[in-house]
Amino acid sequence: MQTSLPRKRKIARRLTPAMYSLESYNAKVSLAERQYMPRGQFDNEADAVSAARAFIDDQLRTAIGVGASFEQAYRNWLEFGEVPVIVAIQTEAAQVDFDPYTHAASQAQLIAQIRAE
Repeated sequence: MQTSLPRKRKIARRLTPAMYSLESYNAKVSLAERQYMPRGQFDNEADAVSAARAFIDDQLRTAIGVGASFEQAYRNWLEFGEVPVIVAIQTEAAQVDFDPYTHAASQAQLIAQIRAE
């Protein structure tokens, strides 16, 4: 009886390495114990920032969607949320100026206003 060999799967590979990595950490964990979770890789700064903003917005929308005020949603995110960090992973990539805390503070109120309408 002949045994067939498993077929090799084709794996898509990037032709060029990504420039930026989006990672996150749990806000509740101390700096010494922080573990970064990979969230994606991006070819340019704009895509990385857009993904980081969307990551925060989704967390805030979830909290506000269950009835939290924007203040409660923001405080909850500060205490327990996943905070995104954009890391330049190629030497030629510029450091990204993105403050997740400022974005979360402004978006919490905006999202709550949109939900109320």
